[in-house]
Amino acid sequence: MIPYKKWHAVKLISTAAEGYAISNSVKRIIKLLNNDHPRLSNAQKLENAKTHIDDTQEIFLNLLNLYESSNFIDAEKSRFKAYEEVGIA
Repeated sequence: MIPYKKWHAVKLISTAAEGYAISNSVKRIIKLLNNDHPRLSNAQKLENAKTHIDDTQEIFLNLLNLYESSNFIDAEKSRFKAYEEVGIA
């Protein structure tokens, strides 16, 4: 059981780091769009995208701080949710 948890933790660390990097790139694009077009007709969509990205980054940071005793089933669910949030943004 312990080797499985360690393997799972290692797997989550790499995918969480990758997800955080992806979400950070999307966040930068959203910021550029907001700065380039301050009066966009889709300002609400940009605000929604920011909210999704902020939620995503929080999830990925939590995944990067898991302990060996953490619930990895819930962690996997969180990881999928975070990637969905990036897609929505």
